[in-house]
Amino acid sequence: MNYFKLFNLPQTFKVDVKKLVSQFYKLQKKYHPDMHFHHLEDKDKHYFQKSININKGYHVLINPLKRAKYLLSLNSFNFNKEKKTLLNKKFLNEQLELYEILDTLKKNAQKKTELYYFLNDIKQKKNYCLIELELMLNKKQWKLAATILCKLLFYEKLKYKDN
Repeated sequence: MNYFKLFNLPQTFKVDVKKLVSQFYKLQKKYHPDMHFHHLEDKDKHYFQKSININKGYHVLINPLKRAKYLLSLNSFNFNKEKKTLLNKKFLNEQLELYEILDTLKKNAQKKTELYYFLNDIKQKKNYCLIELELMLNKKQWKLAATILCKLLFYEKLKYKDN
């Protein structure tokens, strides 16, 4: 099942979120099992499965990182299989360095301002990567898009390590 087709959206990284949300509610209203409680049991399974697919599709398409991963898979790029080979030593070293900086800043209560600027810098890197990712996906540069997605996933993980 193609989630873009399910929601009647173009198969691109950039998604019309209003249309996605509108289509989600429209489809759930049509297929949610609770709306069809009077049908036979076999039809209930159909509505139940359709509702599950609608929910899965919505959660994939609403999240830019999941959407990118999904677009890669639609274009025969197995992100999970390939991701170990995508990152170079330079970025791996940067990851270690960023973790060290974050740990140091978190341990020192007097460095709250520095922590704020550090996290803001990570947010800017993430935003830049999102722009780059969209560009590479539009150009059908799957391997480059996957490399950028790896970086984005790292920045996202780093953001949550702060909590």
